[in-house]
Amino acid sequence: MCSIHVPVFAWLAFCAVSAPCGAQSLNAALNAGVFDSTVYTGISGRMSFREQERDYAKLHIAHQIAMNRKCVIDYGYIELEGTPRDDHAIYDSNIAYDDTGITEILERIVIVAEYRLPNCTVLAGRDSAAAGSAVYTSERTGTERPEWVRSTPEIEGYYTGVGFSDRYSELYKNILVADVDAAQTIAKEKNAYIRGFIYDHITGDRAELATGNVILSRAELYGLYIIDRWVAPDGVCYSLAAARKE
Repeated sequence: MCSIHVPVFAWLAFCAVSAPCGAQSLNAALNAGVFDSTVYTGISGRMSFREQERDYAKLHIAHQIAMNRKCVIDYGYIELEGTPRDDHAIYDSNIAYDDTGITEILERIVIVAEYRLPNCTVLAGRDSAAAGSAVYTSERTGTERPEWVRSTPEIEGYYTGVGFSDRYSELYKNILVADVDAAQTIAKEKNAYIRGFIYDHITGDRAELATGNVILSRAELYGLYIIDRWVAPDGVCYSLAAARKE
């Protein structure tokens, strides 16, 4: 069993890089929406040897396949609304899934496309043991902003969610943070406890009533799949995810 604690991504340790990937050259390679749902996109940053990059990108695919079977997402968010300078937000989350069969999964991955970009490797790999059809078609070129970034699509039989990331120095990390955020968005849509509360806001010797919000979510997701990823010109990354309604 693998458990991912956000923002510390234990299962992403294999993606250590020495240089970020170029956003413009990545976008054409990151779109899984041109394949059916048995094809996953794996990413590796620049490493000492190209073969290592290929192996780690394939491992990234294997973990996505493991999460596709079932993953459990816990999410908690607390916001304290004081004065504009005193607002505070605290959040924590965890993603757990069974990774005991990763070696077996690696053996059944068939690479259908490979993109060896100047600073990274992107693989498209098919799970040969799975059968599937296109969940959602997202065809585009270059850095064109996909429609799903503006408006989350509705897909019959699926929950959908769009995630995004801040700008980190390593672009691969931006992408993976956006993936996790998209999964959290689906979890909150499926099952969330949302409440407001009042508390004493103390500044120096002054105390006044202030408000806050709490969001708690725990959800089991089945068939979690990253359909598309897009890197904006400013470096912000977006991911579109879907999970079956069960």
